[in-house]
Amino acid sequence: MAATGVGGNGSPMAPEESTVSSRLGEVKRVTKETNVHVKINLDGTGVANSSTGIPFLDHMLDQLASHGLFDVYVKATGDTHIDDHHSNEDIALAIGTALLQALGDRKGINRFGHFTAPLDEAAVEVILDLSGRPHLSCGLSIPTERVGTYDTQLVEHFFQSLVNTSGMTLHIRQFCRTARTSEDEKAANGLTF
Repeated sequence: MAATGVGGNGSPMAPEESTVSSRLGEVKRVTKETNVHVKINLDGTGVANSSTGIPFLDHMLDQLASHGLFDVYVKATGDTHIDDHHSNEDIALAIGTALLQALGDRKGINRFGHFTAPLDEAAVEVILDLSGRPHLSCGLSIPTERVGTYDTQLVEHFFQSLVNTSGMTLHIRQFCRTARTSEDEKAANGLTF
């Protein structure tokens, strides 16, 4: 579906021009443990189509797409019968690589982002720089070992893998710690803004 936009001089762009300059990324990552296919459209509308084998991760990807207003497609199979580690890591690596592709030469983007997400009785701050230099500072203290079946120790590893392949500098800081609202969900929501 082609979208119209505004050209560099402020004039409307024809759908064909928009399609040519679309910011798309696609990655297929196959390892001994996983088979991951990711597509990202940064000029999408917030549609997610995720099937990772990890229900909580599917939910987080839906949140990323809907709040970030980009489209994300993730299909993954992996050794989740053992644990979620390999799938979690390889999905994040593939998403980061697809994001890097979609950003292209990074011209015309808003390089910096800063958002605080107050959700219920907790708050998380996310600061990012699409600098091309990977760095993660993750100040989350998640009070539960699991959200559903998802091992919350994998949250920081997901963000580290994403940062490593996207070239993003990402700082996540938690203001309040609660057991009722998951900090990993707030961090994902903040990342999208």
